[in-house]
Amino acid sequence: MRSRWMDPLRLLWASAALLLGTSCAGDAEFPPHQTPDDGPLYLVSGAVPTVDSTISVFALVPSLDASVTPDLETSASVDGFAVALATDGAGSIFVAAAESGEIVKWTLGDDGLFPGSRLSLQGFGITSAVAGKVVILSPTKAYYIPIQQAREIIVFDPQTMTITGQFELGLPAIEGFATVTVPDTFVLRDDGTLVISTFYSSDYGLVFGDRVVVTAIDTASDEVTASDEDDRCGASWFMQEATDGTLYISGHVPHEVYRTFDSRAGAEVCQLRVLPPGSEFDDGYFVDLSTLTGGRPTGDFLLIDDDTAGILAFHEEDATPSDDIFEYTFQNAYRWYLWDFDDAEATLVQTGNPGSVAGRRFFIDDVWYFQEENLVDLEGRNDSTLLTLAADGDFSRGLTFPGGQIRNVLRLR
Repeated sequence: MRSRWMDPLRLLWASAALLLGTSCAGDAEFPPHQTPDDGPLYLVSGAVPTVDSTISVFALVPSLDASVTPDLETSASVDGFAVALATDGAGSIFVAAAESGEIVKWTLGDDGLFPGSRLSLQGFGITSAVAGKVVILSPTKAYYIPIQQAREIIVFDPQTMTITGQFELGLPAIEGFATVTVPDTFVLRDDGTLVISTFYSSDYGLVFGDRVVVTAIDTASDEVTASDEDDRCGASWFMQEATDGTLYISGHVPHEVYRTFDSRAGAEVCQLRVLPPGSEFDDGYFVDLSTLTGGRPTGDFLLIDDDTAGILAFHEEDATPSDDIFEYTFQNAYRWYLWDFDDAEATLVQTGNPGSVAGRRFFIDDVWYFQEENLVDLEGRNDSTLLTLAADGDFSRGLTFPGGQIRNVLRLR
């Protein structure tokens, strides 16, 4: 039986259950629990599939270590699919649900998390606010950026939860294709420039366009200051900034696996870069990541330091053959490698059991955490574990979210 987590829409915006929820993010249940008085505090936003729906859980944990397991029974929860999109660092969390065009501001108090004021995006034609990204710029200014058909940015005040403006991104249109971004393709530079990477998709995310676009925005004036296209890749899923300001843009390895089933996919998984201080692609730089892993489908470039990165490869020998593109792609057959940029080959570091792939990563406490799904039964249910990879090749496992997917991780204090 195909899992609901393998719905084609996950290929577009990494929200695997967008069509499942039925209630809004304010209709939460709050079992008795208390916020720890002191010490670090993290919010793990996750989704657990049920027989015919989804439950979204917002768990408060003191650490992201492997010794910690979120207690789902004593955590705030929402019927339906909802995600904590961002925090303002002052005790507020911004939550969106799949079937609501609203963002709800939740407040962290001594007795846990509680929903409060709401911001409606329905006037912009947005009926599923979870399919977007919130970028907090200041205590009184934030952006909401739609993931699919990402053509305009909505400006709002996170304190008053009121819309204060909007502006167009000016992206070129391609007939038959949606304009797509994903949550991990936004970089806010120290000078206040927000850089967004965009690609094009159609046919429920199985066919990709012929270009990747980078757009630079002056967040002080809300103006697009630069835009550039590159036709060497068809999809961008991750973007990271090195210490010198270089931006690395790479694709998602499942897209390369799709190509083994359908040549229409057309999205070669490759790595591009944008050199500082500009916002243009480096025409002299192109890396086919599969050449580093013995020709395996490879992507998910994870910058560890300025000289080292992790990359994820699909191991056909670990996979169970299937004629179904989703069943074949989303199984436990992925392994991480470490790549020193001076080397012609990457080194396998995930030598134990392979994992599945979710495509989400979180930068917390100056460490990149990435999520690995492990399918646990034929119904597609899974556990999700946070992994880390160091420049010395140390591959370690952190917190595990039982029975579902981690959708976001935020540090609250």
